[in-house]
Amino acid sequence: MVSRNTGDPPAELADAFAEVNRRHLPELPPLCAVGSAVEGYQRFLDAAEDGIRRTTGFDEPEQRRYAWEQRYTTDDWLDQVPNSGFFAQIDAARARALLADIGAAIDAYGGAFLVQYTTVLVTAGRRPSS
Repeated sequence: MVSRNTGDPPAELADAFAEVNRRHLPELPPLCAVGSAVEGYQRFLDAAEDGIRRTTGFDEPEQRRYAWEQRYTTDDWLDQVPNSGFFAQIDAARARALLADIGAAIDAYGGAFLVQYTTVLVTAGRRPSS
């Protein structure tokens, strides 16, 4: 089984986050360059399916998607940003500036928002041994 959990904030806020990221993290690829987050990961999910197909021990893979949502306040969101992989690569001053601008974007949006998540599972049954 392969799984991926992806989330999409409201479009207006996603645009604001993308602008903050361009300003503070210009060396990173755009984090909001495609439509939905799940679209951005689709090639990885397809590659997982292809890998399963190349083996002889599994049935045809299947993708299952589960939609759910989570509400975040400014503080909630800022608490989870440091868990992003890129965050450990930036110095403390840059991290503080990035968090301040993300927080300001959320506050300008109203201080809270819903993220529409999709959990995608790629599964395949195991074929019996012969």
